[in-house]
Amino acid sequence: MKTSEKLREEVRIIHKLDMADIAILYDLSEDGHISKITAASIAGINFNRSPKTAHRRLCVLETLGYVARGFSVGRTAMFYITPEGLDFLNKALQ
Repeated sequence: MKTSEKLREEVRIIHKLDMADIAILYDLSEDGHISKITAASIAGINFNRSPKTAHRRLCVLETLGYVARGFSVGRTAMFYITPEGLDFLNKALQ
């Protein structure tokens, strides 16, 4: 079972998520980026943010376990949505 401090930290991070982060999860889901092999680069994800901000938001989502890193292509970071991310997305869209 999680300690109360870890739970509080997760709740604090989740409260920082906004609709643009949910849109990132939605885009990954709709485009079929659901495994390491089908992962997308930051340039391949549709959102209205600078690449630096997008990478920062993807790292927050990765910390929460909603996205994970796929196989790298050169130095390019690749991301895909995890099953936990799909569950969160389904709950957020209801």
